[in-house]
Amino acid sequence: MDRRTLRVFTYHSAKREKTPEDRSTYDPSGNPANSIPLFNVGDSVWLKIVRVGNFELTVAERRKQDGKYQYQLKDADGKLYEAGEWVNQERLNASG
Repeated sequence: MDRRTLRVFTYHSAKREKTPEDRSTYDPSGNPANSIPLFNVGDSVWLKIVRVGNFELTVAERRKQDGKYQYQLKDADGKLYEAGEWVNQERLNASG
């Protein structure tokens, strides 16, 4: 008697996209077109500067550049960090 195995393949044409609630970490190597903003204007964030340390700043502006989110930050006195330099999202951590 010849035994054959039946294989069932399921094809999903459209996978459900991950929502912010599904993400546990930020992956900067992912598809930038699907990138989501992690911070809003007015949020407090930590900026890590190599060999200097971490600084708590406030998000002044947000933009999407080449599929990735960037932020302008200001200090407690309201002065823009590095004269308004745009900082990539992966350099920031949530404050608080």
